[in-house]
Amino acid sequence: MGKPRPRFRRHCPLGYSSGRLAFFAEDIRRIVVAVVAGLLVRRPLGTPEARLGWFVALGTVPAALAGLTLESLFEELFGRPTWVAFFLIGTGFLLVGSERLHGRDRGLDTLSAQDALLIGVAQALAITPGISRSGATIAAGLVRNLERAAAARFSFLLIVPAVFGAGLLQTVDLWRAGLSRAEWLPRGRRLRGRGRNGLPGHRLPAALPPAGEPPHLRLLVLGLRPLCADRGMVAPMSRWAWTPVLLILFGLVACGAPSRPGAGDELIVVRVTGAEEMVPLLAELAATYADKHPNIFVDVSGGGSQWGLRALFSGLADIGMVSYRPQDEALRSGRQRLNAVEVGRDGLAIIVHPDNPLVRLPKSTLVHLFNGTTFTWDTLGWDAGDVTVFTRERGSGDRTVLETYLFDKSDARMTLNAQLVPTPGALAQAVAETPAGIGYVGLSYLSGAVKALSVEGVPPSPEQVADGSYPLTRSLVLVTQRRPPRAVKDFVEWVLSAEGQAIVARFVVPAQ
Repeated sequence: MGKPRPRFRRHCPLGYSSGRLAFFAEDIRRIVVAVVAGLLVRRPLGTPEARLGWFVALGTVPAALAGLTLESLFEELFGRPTWVAFFLIGTGFLLVGSERLHGRDRGLDTLSAQDALLIGVAQALAITPGISRSGATIAAGLVRNLERAAAARFSFLLIVPAVFGAGLLQTVDLWRAGLSRAEWLPRGRRLRGRGRNGLPGHRLPAALPPAGEPPHLRLLVLGLRPLCADRGMVAPMSRWAWTPVLLILFGLVACGAPSRPGAGDELIVVRVTGAEEMVPLLAELAATYADKHPNIFVDVSGGGSQWGLRALFSGLADIGMVSYRPQDEALRSGRQRLNAVEVGRDGLAIIVHPDNPLVRLPKSTLVHLFNGTTFTWDTLGWDAGDVTVFTRERGSGDRTVLETYLFDKSDARMTLNAQLVPTPGALAQAVAETPAGIGYVGLSYLSGAVKALSVEGVPPSPEQVADGSYPLTRSLVLVTQRRPPRAVKDFVEWVLSAEGQAIVARFVVPAQ
């Protein structure tokens, strides 16, 4: 029996990747929109979706380079079953080892360029026959301590551009070649020991569709022919013979298409963007609201409080999430007026490594630590070397709250030596991994991996936030147009209802 032709093998992944494309269609749409929006506002890494898109692009580079430079080597390995078996066994050991030896406690919000590149290298190695693409990339994600769901999601998103890119390149090559007869069995070729109806000595008729058929039908035959030719199954196909094939393909696509949410109801999308620290809360609210209103889809993304306001002014969002009470001038732009509603209250905790012996700090000491005047822990009685300050980017609500509290009535500013971290989760992780580190996150991001310090003798706790005694208490606000659309207005009112506030209470202190 002959081997499937290389071009057919390269097109096979297009089929199973189409399922991934359909399943992750909404994720891909959000990523593409975020990347384009980030480029337009000159903040390419301004939102988690945009960062994820660029990380997928970065992770695709190793596979692209390997496929273009080592194509002949990989083709040769496809014809060596011993090597394929060896790599299959290696894949099994890789999966078992990554599952047993490493923890899984990182989400996609903590993904870094180094993570993306390492997982991309794993995908490049998976071009070798016998190594599972999904298995290798998920295992690499687990090695980097990503949660299982996060590793799987990034793996599947990473595979889509690589597989479709390779398949499209091969399709272009076939199209430029004009579907040469060299790809087909020549007319009248005898098959050894097999002919029509299994009788020897019969010649195999040509299997190309008629010359007048559309080109995509000829491409389809080109993909099917290598399987059929070795089995004596190729026969002339008329125009009507293609109808069942096309109906089956159409049925598969139709069955996989998502149904509309409700009989006769039009899907309404409410776009919510802004403060990273409010994303988990709004995502939970959106999921619960969607269960009760199947025709409403609340699309939640981050990017920072100031980004939420700009997106609202520019029409890129319906609701902006802001993790502080914005000034009146921030709610005006020309003739536009925005409306801000407090939906909850939270505290900004100053965090250090658990090994740090300090438990409380006055405001004056915090000013010196964050502006770089105090640059070593020795000054505070702890022999840990230089202070490493972690901070969010400008425009972040967390940073706005901290700088307003520390530097509002002085000329001091955040130290230029501070290390920028894109999300609250990533900042908490950075402090947890740096004994000399100091940073700040919302109360919902506190865990045993970091220590929260009391500020002016008041600990950061929900009780102190509720009574307003904690100095770094801040409002969590939803901002809309002065006269928002009905779907937006209904959602905000539901968040302020008893049911919505019960969900808010699971994350932060509900609105008073």
